[in-house]
Amino acid sequence: MQKKGLWIVVTGLDGTGKTTLKHRLVGFFKERNLRVKDFKFPYDKHLLELLNNTVGDGLPWQDNYSDQMLFALDNRILGTVHIRDWKNASDVLISQRGYIDSFVHGECRGFSYAESDKLQRTWELERCSAMIHLNADPVVAFNRIKDDPEADKFETLEYIKKQAKATKKAYDSLVNEDPALSAFKGIPNIYIDTTDLTCQETFEIALKELKKLSLI
Repeated sequence: MQKKGLWIVVTGLDGTGKTTLKHRLVGFFKERNLRVKDFKFPYDKHLLELLNNTVGDGLPWQDNYSDQMLFALDNRILGTVHIRDWKNASDVLISQRGYIDSFVHGECRGFSYAESDKLQRTWELERCSAMIHLNADPVVAFNRIKDDPEADKFETLEYIKKQAKATKKAYDSLVNEDPALSAFKGIPNIYIDTTDLTCQETFEIALKELKKLSLI
């Protein structure tokens, strides 16, 4: 396995199994007696509350730019001191979502990658070791989460349709080394369409791809 501080990001569309895959990866590494840090973006509880209840959704006192600033602030809280320290203290970090999600959500709300990168200053943040992008047919994804009592404001069918396209575009842009995503250059990307997959099948594919990259 890669040296201490391996950081795997599980990103992608809501309703594709990110939470389940993250939990299974955490279990996989813990079974091997490795020290694992398990976390998710957004991380700061106060900022998360603001995102869900205070800004966005197009109400008169709310705006999408405020959402992007909150994502940027949360990324900076995580991507400087916290993740640096967790890398030093842990063998493996597994996160649900990552910096790239700010670019995907920005795309859904009309922000270019260049605009998001200027706000995020992603190049100053700690780098992950690999990103696993989960995507699916948006109707299938929505049906998986539509009855979730803890659903956030982004988990609507209309938004998920936008997010599915933006998720695939982000993956393609990373693979093709879009200059606006240069902060992610060199980070391996794994893409899994979970439309017709069980959680176990998704997990097995993820392990297979991580092994190919010699990360596990």
